[in-house]
Amino acid sequence: MYNCENQQHKATMMYYGMSGDKYLFIPCHPKKRHFNGVPCYLTENEVKKQVKASV
Repeated sequence: MYNCENQQHKATMMYYGMSGDKYLFIPCHPKKRHFNGVPCYLTENEVKKQVKASV
């Protein structure tokens, strides 16, 4: 699980795998450990900018 943030949002995301050349992250609740949002695909450059630290 990772802390991800951009200019608008902060979220705890779980890395789920890759699809082609993109990384799949799924929002999740850090204490309850369940998914709670829409999955998103990030390129390698977006991951470098938005993923801040592992939880």
